Amino acid sequence: MMCDDCEYRINKVLSLDAPEADGNVCLADILPDDSSLLEDIQADRDELKQLIARLYELDPDADALLEQWQTNDHISDRAIARMLNCPQRTFADRIKRIRTELRRIREC
Repeated sequence: MMCDDCEYRINKVLSLDAPEADGNVCLADILPDDSSLLEDIQADRDELKQLIARLYELDPDADALLEQWQTNDHISDRAIARMLNCPQRTFADRIKRIRTELRRIREC
């Protein structure tokens, strides 16, 4: 209860940037960093740009498709076909061809 008067109290404030007693390593150097590497983020961004560019080449309704997928990533193909006023079977064939092509690009 009397922490301020305790004989074991350490009044020194430790910093993560302060070197250890050996002078070589600081605590910040040994903390795990689970964040993504900048190179990985840039590679993902480049791949996404490439996939979207190819989508525009494959489908004239790419804007509508992207808009629907951005607002609801669980939307069904049937619902998108209805919104595009396209027969469901025609849309299903078209989207299958698009997905196959985009998967092929991702695997390369």
